[in-house]
Amino acid sequence: MRNSMFYRPLTVLPAILNIRNMPGYFYYKPLALALAFLLLAPPISWVSGVGGTSRAEAQIVISGCAGSQDRIIQNLGILCDPNFPAQFADIQQFESDTVRGYLAAHLLPQTDSLLIYQAGRSDLRSELRGYMLARLLAITQTPQLQRTAHEQALFLAFQKKVQQYEIELYSSALAEYNRWQTNACGWRPDPDIAAKYSLSYDSAPFCFPNPLASLFAGPNLPGYDYFIGFGLLKDSYGKAVASQPYGPFIQTQTGISLGLAVATIALPAALGAAVAVAVLVGIFASSIIPATFITVVAAVAVGGGVTLIPVVIGPVAAAAGPFAIVLVAVAIGVTAGFQAFSSQQNIDKLNNLASQLSNARANPPDIASFARDPSVGMYKLNTTFTALTFPEFSSTQTLPTHGATDPIFVIANSGQSSPLPSLQLKYTDWYATNWIAQTYGGWLVQHGLGAHGAASDSITPTIFYLDWNGTQYSASRVGMNFLISKGKPASTDTACAVNTPVGLTIVPDYTVCSSYVLSAIQLKDSLGNNVSVSL
Repeated sequence: MRNSMFYRPLTVLPAILNIRNMPGYFYYKPLALALAFLLLAPPISWVSGVGGTSRAEAQIVISGCAGSQDRIIQNLGILCDPNFPAQFADIQQFESDTVRGYLAAHLLPQTDSLLIYQAGRSDLRSELRGYMLARLLAITQTPQLQRTAHEQALFLAFQKKVQQYEIELYSSALAEYNRWQTNACGWRPDPDIAAKYSLSYDSAPFCFPNPLASLFAGPNLPGYDYFIGFGLLKDSYGKAVASQPYGPFIQTQTGISLGLAVATIALPAALGAAVAVAVLVGIFASSIIPATFITVVAAVAVGGGVTLIPVVIGPVAAAAGPFAIVLVAVAIGVTAGFQAFSSQQNIDKLNNLASQLSNARANPPDIASFARDPSVGMYKLNTTFTALTFPEFSSTQTLPTHGATDPIFVIANSGQSSPLPSLQLKYTDWYATNWIAQTYGGWLVQHGLGAHGAASDSITPTIFYLDWNGTQYSASRVGMNFLISKGKPASTDTACAVNTPVGLTIVPDYTVCSSYVLSAIQLKDSLGNNVSVSL
């Protein structure tokens, strides 16, 4: 954690919430909406894994199944995993093309692909994850007959992996339901979930049946949503991520980075060079992503306006698997399952679990529809892809330093007529980490200190800042300009396209834009001053 970029609070429900008072809270929703919070939650921590200096090439070279810092996708094809049947060549091309498109989008030289693998911390690697996931989502929306052979191989491999988790989900849910049916008296809910959210199960009616109960109402059964939530988060999708060190945190950052990738794809003219536009559009197939999809994904991945109540945990607790998987989604889903669910509709749904399992085994899932579902579907696809990138190999190599020919900042206080040049930008991010940033080529090299004394460092084109009104934004360098994205866009916001020859966005009202490109950022510096920053 010493090299983590953001040591920040974990967005979970306060421990005082319990089953009796949860329905009164604004975030009490069905399981489908609740699961979206796993994707919506802000990144908990930027983490650094093991590994040091490595060799990387502009064209990713895959030589075997063992994990390596020289790539991001670690789960590699049929020789390594029969449930992911793409060949090495497809995986190699997929990652290489994504890196190439990412660098083109930010007007960075292709030789900087070396830097990504040699020096990139988990924040930079997760930005690439977001771009890769954006590409996979675009492929899912492409009609089969219009996919290339390479895209079809990736689609089928991804679909096969999702199917594996679907089978595990329903197998686990059915097994847990059968466990309850076999011994309703001795059955108890999952101890991790129950302990975290103070769930209680009244087994007395099943241990000491009341012969008169049927005259009034039978005992309450656990809800269908509880068993689905159990299977989803404990034994399938959730387990694939929670079993990895800091897995859920990297997963949430992938969701955030997906929003950044979609914002970039929506503004190809911001690249300012015909060749870069051709590379990005060709690689990411932006013409296939409908505008509504872009809006939904950007809103979901970047924040969606959801505000949760944070509590602070330490790095040891944060890394614990049982704790990590018990997030807001579990709380909302399973507590709903412990309300009065003795209805016939609930019983019918529970009895249908075996049929759902048989269907999952017999039929590949419709991942195209998953991608259009901003809640459960997006959670499943994000989790599936993120799991393919573990174990994480975040670099601990010393970061490069600002050079004599690198750009410098020009900073002006609000109302100041004479801006001043500065080698450093000092600002505070969304989560109270104080950062000192310098440029290195087209990158930002940053060193930070969190509110709890955790030191951090990072190399990435992107910063997360508060504007003069305290609103959360991100700014990602595109040459000498910035692609600015709202942290929590409204559902009515749209990507405001570049409309000037120099690659900037000029509109009457930027507050209605989910993303746009300007040459300057208005942010609060680390002292709370309102400043304008350009390069």
